[in-house]
Amino acid sequence: MPVWFRLIREDIASFRTETNQRLDKLVTQDAFEAEKRRTDDRFAALGKDVVDNREEANGAITALGTDLKAKTLRDQDREDEARRFKAGQVIAIVLGVAAIVASFIMPFIHGGA
Repeated sequence: MPVWFRLIREDIASFRTETNQRLDKLVTQDAFEAEKRRTDDRFAALGKDVVDNREEANGAITALGTDLKAKTLRDQDREDEARRFKAGQVIAIVLGVAAIVASFIMPFIHGGA
C-alpha cells in the first residue's frame, strides 16, 4: 500500500473520529425544544413563587401594621382611662377639702361661732 494512500486513510479516520465526537455533543431539535420548555416552565414557576411570596409578605406586613395600630389604640385607651381616674381622684380630693373648709366657714357666715 502506498504511503500517500495510508496518509489519506489516516486523515479520513481522524476526520471521522472528530465528526463523531462533535455529533455526540449535538442534541436533536426535539430534545432542545423539550429542554427549552422545561427551563421556561421552571422560570415561570419561580416567577410565580416570587409573586406568591411577595403577596404573602405584604399580607403579613399589613397584618402586623393592623395589630400595631390596634395595640396602640388599646394603649392610648388605657392611658386615657388612667388620666381620667387620676383626674377623678384629684376632683374628689378637692371637693372633699372644699366640703371640709365649707363646713368650718359656714357657721361663721351664718352668725358666728
